[in-house]
Amino acid sequence: MTYPYAGKGCLDNIGARQFPGVMVGDKQTVEDEEGVDIGYRWYDGNVSGSCPTTDQGANPCVAFPFGHGLSYSTFKISKLAVTPRVSDGTRPIKVQFLVENTGDVAGAEVPQVYLSLPESENAPPKRLVGFDKVELQPGEKKRVEITVDPAASNHPLSVWNADADTWHTPVGEFAVHVGNSSGNLTLSDTGTVIHVPGGLGR
Repeated sequence: MTYPYAGKGCLDNIGARQFPGVMVGDKQTVEDEEGVDIGYRWYDGNVSGSCPTTDQGANPCVAFPFGHGLSYSTFKISKLAVTPRVSDGTRPIKVQFLVENTGDVAGAEVPQVYLSLPESENAPPKRLVGFDKVELQPGEKKRVEITVDPAASNHPLSVWNADADTWHTPVGEFAVHVGNSSGNLTLSDTGTVIHVPGGLGR
């Protein structure tokens, strides 16, 4: 869930067509105009024009971003490594990093991996593609590996092509972001490039 500040949320920017709906013939009809900008993507995409995000994903309209959590301890995420650097869009991408408990008590952190598609797709700025819960003692470090599988049911590397009636993997540079919420992305890597032989997405 994303918790916006009062008066700055998605529901504060809708009209009667979205809720409660308008009469079309003899039926009350609700129109969904969000498209793919659902949930945190609405804020990331600055659909209202008043919620531009920073490079780290922070948003002035959001009090508690998607994925946000509270702990009695503190954590640091570091040493991001993404492999492979170049792919044909069918091979899994491994995202590895360290999570350290920098506090004085045991606790759990939930690192999250987000992906930005090539700019040519005009897609929302990022999408969640994986996460893990890591329990750590004070001072303990663990290496975490999250695999982004193109064949997964959530189609992490693809977009829907309505004309072709199929999923399409764009060609170009994919950026990988890691943090502990959609609004706190502390690590990024823009080195993974999808290259499909023949120059067309799958």
